Amino acid sequence: STTRYLGDLRNLSTLAVTGCSKLNDRSLRDMTGLCYLVHLSLSSCSLLTGSGFEPLCSALTQLRHLDLSKCHQLQDQYLYQLATLAALESLE
Repeated sequence: STTRYLGDLRNLSTLAVTGCSKLNDRSLRDMTGLCYLVHLSLSSCSLLTGSGFEPLCSALTQLRHLDLSKCHQLQDQYLYQLATLAALESLE
């Protein structure tokens, strides 16, 4: 997976992977090392269901802006995990 190297970019504050057709819930685990991430756009990532939110939300304590628009496969049962993002200011 090409996302496995994302965790090495520890000082990254903004990441936009909008429309990435290969990004899936397993890929979200590769983002858990991005502890300084403030803006994350996952818009139009058609394979995301939300099952990878738990480890991601636990790790991204600085996240303030999250874009999940047009992620049509997201399942309601996983969305409650977004409530653990204490710094979150905007959600699309």
